[in-house]
Amino acid sequence: MFLRKFAFILIFLTAFFSTTQVNALVQTSFQPNLSTLATIESMYQGWKYESLTTFYLSNGKQIKEPTIQFFRSGQAVENKGEAIKGYIQSSPNHLFTIQETTVQNIYYEKAPISDLVLALNEDFPDPSALFYQGIYYAYATADNRSATRKNSSILVSTSIDNEHYSTAKSAIAKLPSWIDATRGFWAPEVVFLNGKFVMYFSPIDKKTGLRVLAVATSKFPDHGFVVENNPLLSDVDKQGYIDASVFTDNNGKNYLLFKNEGNQQGKSSSIWIQPLSADGLKITGKKQKLLESTQIPNPPNNDNKIMVPLIENPYLIQKDGVYTLFFSAGNWMSKNYFTGYAQTTSLDKPFTYKGPLVTTASMGGEGYGVGGLSAGKDLNGFYLLFHGWTSPSETSYEQFGKRVLFRAHLDW
Repeated sequence: MFLRKFAFILIFLTAFFSTTQVNALVQTSFQPNLSTLATIESMYQGWKYESLTTFYLSNGKQIKEPTIQFFRSGQAVENKGEAIKGYIQSSPNHLFTIQETTVQNIYYEKAPISDLVLALNEDFPDPSALFYQGIYYAYATADNRSATRKNSSILVSTSIDNEHYSTAKSAIAKLPSWIDATRGFWAPEVVFLNGKFVMYFSPIDKKTGLRVLAVATSKFPDHGFVVENNPLLSDVDKQGYIDASVFTDNNGKNYLLFKNEGNQQGKSSSIWIQPLSADGLKITGKKQKLLESTQIPNPPNNDNKIMVPLIENPYLIQKDGVYTLFFSAGNWMSKNYFTGYAQTTSLDKPFTYKGPLVTTASMGGEGYGVGGLSAGKDLNGFYLLFHGWTSPSETSYEQFGKRVLFRAHLDW
């Protein structure tokens, strides 16, 4: 790896470019050696060398020559808005200086995930993850358009090793009369709060014909869920709500995340957050917009549109003082559907889009149109569950496709 010759360009900030965002890439025509790499790694503590054969700038331009990049926890050193200062010494005869600059997003094809496994070869879309008393639970959409899921409620599957999940079964014991049971049950989330298992999902409200957020409770994680007699949250803007998930901050405060269905009316879609009661059964504060589809560009070579048509499936985690918001983007009935992420250091600050996390390209033929991601946490840390179509030519139920369950770990 180290003996390959790299073609590099040094792009730096001058007075002429003082108001321009540029991509700070360190490139020259030398063969990197261990001494050079050690010098760079000592400058940027915690950053490690990794080479890529395919590399994209944020404007979509592909650099076909091999390039050298440095990563920390799977993220390129050239993060948006980050100031970089220092020097690169390629050899005793070459000294290059990176003057302080602000750089744009960089997209790359390698996903920062590992230990990818096909965990359940059934239709099991929009999975959510729960680890409880040594058992892994996964919950999924019951889509009435799937030939194998007609007349099913929210699905549940279990595993003892987080690699092989059991045949899915229905988890809901009783439905109230306000729910239209013929049009599917979407995107569940199950958490353990105040001694109960609390489930959130998106059914159709017979009264409005819109999807709303419902809540159900049970004493057991895999069966017996009884749905409340009224929706937890309905959309006053008459667009509909789907894809509920719950985030509990370090201070113990609960939040509900969800997506508005603006795209169903030709509008943008958004991801929202709203305070939730300690038992998870009541909304306790005003909603706040976290992200909008108009902020999210398509990854290069992923679609012919510059911006994504919609975002959905929010899931929020917090690690090392950083809040990371995962979400799905694009048309779910296509191989262009992907999982992206945005970050902030405070829920009071805006989220900044960082780029794609998992795409069809990064799956290397294992899955297509990957999305519906959620994160569970076991004794070893965070793990991921998400779905993907099994074939690029079968990305809808009309094409007899199915969205199977994948499990992976974050390389962060």
